[in-house]
Amino acid sequence: MEFKLLTALVVLDGRIASRDFLNEQLWGTSAGTSSSLLSVHVTYLRSKLSVVGEVDLIETVRGVGYRLRARA
Repeated sequence: MEFKLLTALVVLDGRIASRDFLNEQLWGTSAGTSSSLLSVHVTYLRSKLSVVGEVDLIETVRGVGYRLRARA
């Protein structure tokens, strides 16, 4: 799931990915999927990215979804 999540964020190239869009990419549906389940997988992915030094790569856009931060 974390790989699918990262792939979906990379494809959008810094644009915001809505929670519905990410649910569709990960589970094939945006309806009926627990919103906390997506948050859990984002937390797992952030944890794995922090091991390789990418601490703040995924940005939470409150009330909307997530996006990858632009690298300097």
